[in-house]
Amino acid sequence: MLGALLIPLAPVEVADPSVSWPLAATAPESTLLPLEAGKPLAVKAAFSCRAVEAAAAAEADRASHVVFATTDPDRPGNAEGLRITADGGVLTAFLGTAVLFRDQVRAGSCRYEIDTVDGRLVYTRDGHRLGGSAMPDVDALITAITALPGPDLEVTMRVDDRFANSPAPVKLVLLGVVAISAVVAAACLLAVHRRKSRRERRFRIGAPDVLVGAALIAWLFLAPRTSDDGWMYAMAENHRHAGYFGNYYMYHNNSYVPFTWLLRLYSWWLDLGTAPVLLRVPSLLFGIVTWLAVRSAVAEVARGRRMFVPALLFLAWWLPFGLGTRQEASVAACLAVTVAAVLAARRRQRVAYLGLAVGAASLGLIAHTAGVLVVLPLALGAVAAGKLVRRTAGSRAGAAATILCVLSCAAVSAFAGFADGSLADFLRGSSSFGGKLETGPPDPLHDEFDRYRSLLGDSSLGNFALRTPVLLLLLVLPFFAVLCVLARRRRRPLPWALWLTGWTCALGLVLLVLTPSKWTWHFGAFAGVATIFLTWSALAGPGLVRRLSGDGRWALVFGALLLAGAAGWVLLAGAGRNVWADDVLPGVPLAGQPLLAGSVSIVVTVLAVAVALVRRRRRGAFAPMSAAALVIAWFLVAELGFLVGGFGVATARTWHTFSPWADAVRDPLATRCGEARVLRAADPESARPVDVLSGAPVSDGFERNVWYSASPPEPGPATAEVYGNVPDESGRPARFTSPWLKLPAGLSAHHQLMTTVSGQTGDGNSLTAEFATASGAVAGTTEFSAAEDDIGWRDVSISRGTNLPPGAVAFRLKATVTRNWLSFAMPTTRQVVPVGDLLPRDGRTLVDWQLTWLYPCQGQPVLADGIVSPVSYALGFGFGPDGSEHAATSGGTWTPGVGGLLGSQIRSSTITRLYTLYDADPGTPMRTVYRFTRPYADDAYRMRRGTTTAPGWRTSP
Repeated sequence: MLGALLIPLAPVEVADPSVSWPLAATAPESTLLPLEAGKPLAVKAAFSCRAVEAAAAAEADRASHVVFATTDPDRPGNAEGLRITADGGVLTAFLGTAVLFRDQVRAGSCRYEIDTVDGRLVYTRDGHRLGGSAMPDVDALITAITALPGPDLEVTMRVDDRFANSPAPVKLVLLGVVAISAVVAAACLLAVHRRKSRRERRFRIGAPDVLVGAALIAWLFLAPRTSDDGWMYAMAENHRHAGYFGNYYMYHNNSYVPFTWLLRLYSWWLDLGTAPVLLRVPSLLFGIVTWLAVRSAVAEVARGRRMFVPALLFLAWWLPFGLGTRQEASVAACLAVTVAAVLAARRRQRVAYLGLAVGAASLGLIAHTAGVLVVLPLALGAVAAGKLVRRTAGSRAGAAATILCVLSCAAVSAFAGFADGSLADFLRGSSSFGGKLETGPPDPLHDEFDRYRSLLGDSSLGNFALRTPVLLLLLVLPFFAVLCVLARRRRRPLPWALWLTGWTCALGLVLLVLTPSKWTWHFGAFAGVATIFLTWSALAGPGLVRRLSGDGRWALVFGALLLAGAAGWVLLAGAGRNVWADDVLPGVPLAGQPLLAGSVSIVVTVLAVAVALVRRRRRGAFAPMSAAALVIAWFLVAELGFLVGGFGVATARTWHTFSPWADAVRDPLATRCGEARVLRAADPESARPVDVLSGAPVSDGFERNVWYSASPPEPGPATAEVYGNVPDESGRPARFTSPWLKLPAGLSAHHQLMTTVSGQTGDGNSLTAEFATASGAVAGTTEFSAAEDDIGWRDVSISRGTNLPPGAVAFRLKATVTRNWLSFAMPTTRQVVPVGDLLPRDGRTLVDWQLTWLYPCQGQPVLADGIVSPVSYALGFGFGPDGSEHAATSGGTWTPGVGGLLGSQIRSSTITRLYTLYDADPGTPMRTVYRFTRPYADDAYRMRRGTTTAPGWRTSP
């Protein structure tokens, strides 16, 4: 026990990398340097007056007169970057847009230095202090200087990679001692307290077990993904590069310590492959463990055909919540094993089961923040456990030793959670668990209210499958409370399994209010224990009401209320829409629609209640209660049948096209790379110019090669000829008309006519394609009027391949600008190719976490040594203009403020939104491909790796 408590505090070897730049002292080269943490731990830099003179003489389109900058100097308002410029004989230093100091450059030799003192930068010239500042944001190391006579510019940065640590020798010894001690304690529990226990019924596989097994295996292939399946996979995959399990997509890749043992399991499992079917196997195993625990806990009350009751309840919980890579499946399994072990210890009078309960609970506690639920069955069963220990121990010393052995089984949590992490990692990484980067934890009551609001909302967080089990639990708990009151008044104890699991569920819902978690998914932690509770309630509840009510009136009232509640449950659960983490559901029946809509839901519910009452009319006062049970059973069967059957039907419908479920069945090992073969994007390198038929450009206010200076178009054939307007302070509109261009032959959905646009369209600005016949008559027009104002570039399809005006043989572009500015490229034809052929697989493509599972061959950028590797392409989850409701760039991955992985590179790159087409759903799927280009080298710096030894409670510099 003592060793387990010391593990988080034990010393660790902390990574301490540093970067020096430039590589060649006489030929400085700007380089990308996106830091995971956003800021360095320390900066030490120096430059001479010769470097200042070289920068003052450096005229360029970008980074003009820059001696040294850490973010894009042409967009100073985007970040709190350091920027030092030399112009007009004056050296000026900025942090963001704020001036730090100005210094008149003197003739002769001089030396400017930047050093770090107490976490802040200090600026000096020849020892004279010029000013100070906070640590800057670092996206790149940029200079306008291209040649120097010697080492006149030197920069060294300590990179923050403190989460990457490994056990020091002392900690390795401690881990070994704790592991051996835990094994010895468990062995003692098994060996010392061997008593003849109550004989258990032999385990026999029955029809309910076959039903559960078949459903779990079918769901392994058919299940839609959860919103975080790809995130968990990415965290596990990057561990082999970073050396720790970080958040990857957000929060500056903060450490996930201590909730890492499941991620470690996934990282080992990834050696088998990245196919979604393979990655679901661990959760399938958790499901099997949970079912076995449920089966053990309900064996007294569910025998023979009655075992179908827990089977239905378990599937209703597990299928929507459990099969994926989210941690709630492991929490549910650990909680179910804990409950089953506590019950078995009391039933069989074996202390060893208490050790199993404590060990399972300790693993559940560090599986996820919702794992706090595992303490409830231990706390509620503590009195019974104490009696068992006293009864089985021969003396007080024996009882104390037994308790110590039982508690020692909890050492597994310290071992699994902090073997390669420390207490400091947990404290510094708190934003990984629902906190905000600098404002502390969120309001728990408000967050819990949002979870219930989401559960009853129209999004995928409140679909019919998620609602069904949670609302059923909420329906039954008040009746359980009434039974507890009646039992206390009549001094008749409830069955202990019912009492233990009922209060675990009731108190667990309260405890989750204080637990940071994500949306409605944390309810999945109840999958096992709620199944046990609801089974005991269904099978033992009617008999308890008979014994405790005293007369039929109580039973009638109880049953009537339960029947009314069951009817309301059907209405609320059936109102949930058939939507999942991805709005694209090829072939799925009722996709995006409620399971029971409008008047249909009322009619179905009334008929179900009426038929149930008629079938149970002979039960007198207990008829409403029996009818309620029948209604609940019918709806569970129907809901599960639609859930599994619906995706089965979708698989058949899309067998010869594409859907994730059909692809999982046809290609379970993902050898064809999943969705990458049906999502297409316009390849900018395939662009070919269009022939001019006649005329020349007619321009009034437009000029060639004009664009927003901080966001030039990416070089290449797609933007070889660009026109833009020069803003006119008089307010006079700018106009442009291209020559007549020959309409290319062979256009199709996969070979389109396009332009690439930057600036403002809509709101008074227009860009129009005008088509003409061979006689010169105008055959039709297409206006690109979508309101968007962004300095980034986006592809626009002129033809969409097949909707050309009849008889058209020529076309031209006409532009009118009345507000701000607009730039566009002359039209080219481009191939719209599968992204599997377009996007590189060498780690330069980022797939947003909502989609990662669908692209198992794509790979991902590496986060290591505190640096994010360069990204050339990104596949975002969303569509539409930046800043719009469904824009991919609105997600956390793209947001610097929450430590998004792409946040730094967005600020230092030109981004082009490529034309994207989804063969499986040609509408507006939540997928968009982006291309990143930048005028900097990828890694023109020198990396030095080192380590320092630090105690586990402090890994700060």
